[in-house]
Amino acid sequence: MVGIFNINKGKGVNSSSVVAKIKHLTKEKVGHLGTLDPMATGVLLVAVGKATRLFDLFLEKNKEYVFSAKFGVETDTLDADGQIVETNNKIPNRAEIEAILPSFVGKQLQVPPQYSAKKVNGKRAYDLARKGESVNLAPKEIEVVSLELLSFGNDEASFKMSCSAGTYVRSVVRDIAHTLKTLATTTEINRTKAGKFALEDSKSLDEILTNPEKNIISLHDVLEGLNTVQLNEAQTGDLLCGKVVKVDGNKSAQNIVILTPKDEIYGIADIDNGRIKVKAFLL
Repeated sequence: MVGIFNINKGKGVNSSSVVAKIKHLTKEKVGHLGTLDPMATGVLLVAVGKATRLFDLFLEKNKEYVFSAKFGVETDTLDADGQIVETNNKIPNRAEIEAILPSFVGKQLQVPPQYSAKKVNGKRAYDLARKGESVNLAPKEIEVVSLELLSFGNDEASFKMSCSAGTYVRSVVRDIAHTLKTLATTTEINRTKAGKFALEDSKSLDEILTNPEKNIISLHDVLEGLNTVQLNEAQTGDLLCGKVVKVDGNKSAQNIVILTPKDEIYGIADIDNGRIKVKAFLL
């Protein structure tokens, strides 16, 4: 079995446990293409078999989230699963929230949450935080493509955001609140898109486990939309033997699907001055 499952992860479910269940079912190498917090729901992509070699191709794709926040309270984990560490009575109004959102759009440095999977000296930040150890996480460059307020009432607000991979929703909520000179914690996160994979096309874990063959997305469908180069028999043989194969003169391009004469997917490659450089062998 080779391909990708677009899973609608449920609340309270650990991403690694989903991967473990898929691995047990398929008996193949399995890995997720971008984790979700246990309290988060939505699109979790799980690659099976040779599709795990597409990790680099899909991990860095933009994500889309719909999320909610409660103002006036901050927890140690920056979400509703954590322990309250601070409260106040300063609740912003809708106009104040909308006024500062444009400042969050674009490239910026973001400090990850203390409770995150980031590694500090080889250890997960959340493991250190749970032991009460101080964790200093370096800011990381992210990009918010769009951010809008969907609703606001009393002390709660919901937002929709498109952003680069590696962006922490919990940190966005924290930073929105701090910009408004107040506090907030994330109460819900729903990933609605991961690259071209959308929530409306996802399947529940139960559906996947019940009928994996029906619900797995084939490599051809996964890679649909990417530019392709089809080799002839001689070129395919040369490439398999490790020889240099040139196409399209001195053309250069990235993430090209290489096809055999039988329309089989040979792999994903970059083309450098006409030379094929395979990055992921899929045949």
